[in-house]
Amino acid sequence: MTDAPHQNVAHIKRFLELLEGDPDFRREAMADPSGHQQLLDKAGIRLPAAALAPFWDLLEKDDLLSMGREELSQEIQDHSLGQEWIEWTDARTAQRDACLSEWESTGNRRLDLWRTRQQARAVSESFDKNEARSMIFPLFAFELSKGCSMQCWFCALAPPPLQGNFLYTPDNRQLWGDILVTARTLFGDGCKVSTCYHATEPSDNPDYFKFMRDFHAHFGMIPQTTTAAPLRNRAWTDELLSFRDEWPLIADRFSVLSRSVLQRIHQEFTPEELLNVTLTLQNEGALREKISSGRTLHTPCCTATRLDQSGSGPEPVSTPRLTIECTCGYLVNMVDRTIKLISPCNASERWPLGYQIHLEGAFEDAAGFRVFIERSIDECMPASLKNDLLLSFRADLVYEPGDVGFTLISRYTRHEIKGNRHMRLLGDLVQQGNLSVNDVTARLIETGMPALSAISWLNRLYQSGFFSEHWAAALNR
Repeated sequence: MTDAPHQNVAHIKRFLELLEGDPDFRREAMADPSGHQQLLDKAGIRLPAAALAPFWDLLEKDDLLSMGREELSQEIQDHSLGQEWIEWTDARTAQRDACLSEWESTGNRRLDLWRTRQQARAVSESFDKNEARSMIFPLFAFELSKGCSMQCWFCALAPPPLQGNFLYTPDNRQLWGDILVTARTLFGDGCKVSTCYHATEPSDNPDYFKFMRDFHAHFGMIPQTTTAAPLRNRAWTDELLSFRDEWPLIADRFSVLSRSVLQRIHQEFTPEELLNVTLTLQNEGALREKISSGRTLHTPCCTATRLDQSGSGPEPVSTPRLTIECTCGYLVNMVDRTIKLISPCNASERWPLGYQIHLEGAFEDAAGFRVFIERSIDECMPASLKNDLLLSFRADLVYEPGDVGFTLISRYTRHEIKGNRHMRLLGDLVQQGNLSVNDVTARLIETGMPALSAISWLNRLYQSGFFSEHWAAALNR
């Protein structure tokens, strides 16, 4: 065992990275349990093989990545290293969630209601329960480049090749500062949950950390960064790691594109150096599924793989997710000075990048930036349902009537809506898809449902993200 704080955790984390990302490691571990210590020594994992017994047992799980935190905890909790891992991950999650809850409100009621509604819809539509628990929904995603140099074949956001960067010139520095001041004036600490990249590679911009320092100066935190080029420039990556050491509650991510890259990352960085970095293992042979969005929208091979119990080869195990988007707010490109109000959705022919655009525009300065935001709130964020708007459930939901209510079935979740004898009728009326809020309310009142209850239930379903947003488009006409 190691002695320094969290050193055991760092080495457990590296073990799990190999378990997920290296098919040779999995195959050798399954084929010869007596060689486990040799495998660990070769990987630089300074832990006794016997102490990792519950972690080796994870090899026998059919679909390791589908396990949530609770399921994993149950598997490892009776062992000391398992307890150490659980305590560390639980403490980090609790600290992160406490901070996020403080920054949840923007101070603008209509925006807060809109974000809550869109997040509820996105979780229902696009994420399973384990993913939903770990989701963070940034208010702003600032792109400091246009396009991306990496051009990964599986990229769910499918950016064009790199076309230019927003450099830290005096004029750009002034504009950036003005934008951050405007954002903070409008939404306060709600802006803290933002990023300085989106469909971009952060290391493409040579001034990335200068903009990050300004963000920290205005908001007191370091935004999360994901890079697919951690080996491109060691000095750049070391600076990223140094930034994260200042504010470790949110982990940065390295997107790992091949097994050779995984091996090089493990060779060049110690487990301790990567304690606050999540490796997103996109390499061939990893257990992680590709997202069916963007460049892989029509690619049939985007499924996770696993080793069968004989260790003989991979087999598909799951239906892929249809979005990686998490921004629920404003996508701002500082190079071409465009701004979009977006939220996550399942990728489709209409929304091939896994996010829907509610409104888009451009700005020349911070004043124009503010004008767009205020317009988006006025046009796209009603505080409640309008009486003349037609109601229908989201197109992805399957409606099942019941005796005292109804069920809405999404890709991952069954939503049971139950109450008094009027709830079945409420569901049937909305399911028709051709009745307005006034029509549905009147019919419910005719059958004896109190008016306030009818209005309250419709607004609860609305705020839960169950209604189609075709009516939102009507607001913008």
